[in-house]
Amino acid sequence: MSKKPPPIFETVSSKIWAEEFADNPEKKARASAIVQGDIWSALQRIAISQNARNPARDKAETEARRIAKARWAESPMTITAMTKHVVAQLAETGSGEWSEKAVRGWITNLAPSHRRGRPRDA
Repeated sequence: MSKKPPPIFETVSSKIWAEEFADNPEKKARASAIVQGDIWSALQRIAISQNARNPARDKAETEARRIAKARWAESPMTITAMTKHVVAQLAETGSGEWSEKAVRGWITNLAPSHRRGRPRDA
């Protein structure tokens, strides 16, 4: 069984194949024609669309930040407690189930205090 050649997009983009193109003028000419042509643009658009951000994630992040900002304005709490609260609220509102690590990353910069540890008694 013969080895399947890699797609031309990966071949042209990969540093591994640079020497092969340098040694073979026919492959080098073919690759440069593809890079300059419409095929390359189409391949780049496909690659960009496949790596696009997840709209559900963006919506959940916006909702999580809104919930955290409103709740911290009402009553201060630790980031850990707020993360658990926001995860529960996201699940209730139908925004999906997200890990505490992801939600914490979304809301950390909204925290009223970034000091670690237990809050001081008033």
